[in-house]
This record gives sequence, C-alpha cells and structure tokens, in this order.
Amino acid sequence: MKAVKNPIMMNGISGFVTAQDLISRSIIITLDAIDSNQRKRDSQLKLAFDQDKAEIFGALLDLTTKVLKVLPTLKVNNLPRMAEFGMIGTALEQILDKTQGKFLDNYKDNQGEAIAEVLESEPVIIVLMAYLQRQAEHPTGGNGYLGSWVDLVKWLKEEAPKCGVSLDKLQPRGLSAKIRANEPALKTIGVNVKYLQRTKKGAMVDISVV
Repeated sequence: MKAVKNPIMMNGISGFVTAQDLISRSIIITLDAIDSNQRKRDSQLKLAFDQDKAEIFGALLDLTTKVLKVLPTLKVNNLPRMAEFGMIGTALEQILDKTQGKFLDNYKDNQGEAIAEVLESEPVIIVLMAYLQRQAEHPTGGNGYLGSWVDLVKWLKEEAPKCGVSLDKLQPRGLSAKIRANEPALKTIGVNVKYLQRTKKGAMVDISVV
C-alpha cells in the first residue's frame, strides 16, 4: 500500500491564510497582474500544455528518480513543519547544483513574511509589540512583561491610542485567547509566552523578548 498526499492550491485577492497552523503548512506566492494584451484563453493554454506535457512529465519522472536516490544520503537539521517538502527541496538543490541551504532559507523567509503580515493585521498584537518595545527602551523596563492579565490589559489600553487603535472592549480572557492563537507566530519573531499559575492577582503571564 502506498500513501499519497495531495497538495491543495487556493487563490484569492487578499491574504486569507491567517491561521498559524495553516501558514506553517503553506507556500505563499504573490502573482503579478496580467496585462490585458498578454491574457490567453483557456483553449490556448490547453493547446500549449498539450504540446509540451510529454516532455514535462518525462522531466518530472527523471527528477523524481534522482531525488529518491539522493534522499537517503541527506542529513538536514532544523526541518520545517513540512519536513518531507524540505528534504525534497534540499535534494533538488544538490541535483540541480544550486546553493546548498538556499531552499530552506527561502522557505523560512516565505513563512516569515506571511506571519508578519498576519501579526500586522491584529490590533492587539500591534499594541502588544509597541508596548514591549517601549518597555525595552525604558531604563528600568526590562525585556518583556511579568504580571497579571488584568494589569496587561490596562497597560495595553493605555498604549493603544499611541498606535492609532482602540482596545476599549478588550478583556483579560480575550487577550489571553488572542495571544494563544498567535503564539507560534510570536515565537518566530523572538517573543516567548509562559502561562503561570494563578495568584491572588489572578492569572499570570510572562512575556519575554529574546
């Protein structure tokens, strides 16, 4: 029995891949608009593909054979979540005589750009990052936040107008949920979150910047 994994292609006008779990398993490609004088009908595209499909299929089979030979000899550290994809890309680098390590670097950059775009669309995260930056610049501010969710909400509400947003309706539970949802993305930019035991002040959190 052979296991088969089918990749899925999705397209849209704006960035709709926002869930961290999905981003970690996606390759985001932004395409340029096609000029009106360069557009082709489906029938034209099909004709061009039919003329070349045998050569394309043969080339893919050749590459697949070579990749299968190279894969057992590869040793790659720090694989991405799509580990097999990372291994195949690394194998292709060797087969096609490309710069070693560039594939995974480009893959990491692609993920980073997608994550940054998502974080920049979250008002709570924007304010949190501004607050942490202000703390880091303060002589006694330290490199993060250690305290209750209640107090953090208060500080963020004070910071929000400086960022041009309003967090008037933000509550501790909502803040905790939002940060949990974005925790993988925050970690990639050096922000670590630890959920501490509850005290008399309420639920506590330690947010540190590496």
